Amino acid sequence: MRTMNSKLTLSLDKIVIQAAKKYAKEHKTSVSRLAEQYFLDLIHSKPRENYPKESLDFIGIAKVQT
Repeated sequence: MRTMNSKLTLSLDKIVIQAAKKYAKEHKTSVSRLAEQYFLDLIHSKPRENYPKESLDFIGIAKVQT
């Protein structure tokens, strides 16, 4: 059973946002869905070789700010 959706605000580099939007459009999905799937993969600690191609394309594209 899925829970109700909530909003999340992220601050990302403009180039990353543009690339994510383009990628999502080309793959007939949304940036939200790409992010959700990526986070689910992290939470469930899927081995990297089992990540969907959509997630693998974004690994390493963003810098983590500390």
